Amino acid sequence: MREETEHGEVLTHEYIPDYQSLTETDEPLINCTIWEKGHIARNLLPNKILVFILSGSICVTLDTGTQYIIGSDCMIYVPADCYYKLEVLEKARCLQFCLNGHTSIYACSPDGYNKCRHDVKHIPDNNKYILNIKPILQPFIDMLLMYIQSGIDCRQLYQVKIQELFYILNTTYSKQELSFFFYHDAR
Repeated sequence: MREETEHGEVLTHEYIPDYQSLTETDEPLINCTIWEKGHIARNLLPNKILVFILSGSICVTLDTGTQYIIGSDCMIYVPADCYYKLEVLEKARCLQFCLNGHTSIYACSPDGYNKCRHDVKHIPDNNKYILNIKPILQPFIDMLLMYIQSGIDCRQLYQVKIQELFYILNTTYSKQELSFFFYHDAR
C-alpha cells in the first residue's frame, strides 16, 4: 500500500496496522515499513521502539541532541517519551518492534543486563542506542517478515516473538553491549 502525505512524502506499508496503532496499543507489535528517500518524521513516542534497518540508511536525531546516521544491518533503540526526528537518506526498509514495560521484562536471566548497568561509569556516545545486527538474527528477521507478508495478525504470536528476540539478544550480545544499548531505560 502506498500513501502520499500532504507534503508529498511517500510511505509504503507492508503490514496492515498503521504506525499510529503501533504507538497507541497496550500490546507489543511488530511492523515492517518502507520509507522513501527524503521522508521526514517527527514525533514524541509514548512507547519504546526497537528498529532494525534492513536496507537503506536513515538519520535519527533524538531529544538529547545526538544525531545518528544508521545504515543497513543496524538496530536503534528509541526510549519511551523521547522526541525524535527521522530523515531517510536512502530508501529504507525497517522492522519495528513496539515494546511496552521495562525492557528487562524480556531479559532471559533473573537479573538481566540491568545488573551490569550499575558498574557503568561512562558510556561513549557512539555506543548508545545502536547495535550492529549480527548474522544469527537473520533467520529470525526473515521469519518475521514472512509472517508479516503473509498477513498474520496475531498479537499473542508477536508477543512471544518479541520475547524470543530478547532471548536471542541476551545470548548473542554481551551484557555490557545490552547495558549500553538500553541504558536510557533505567535512568
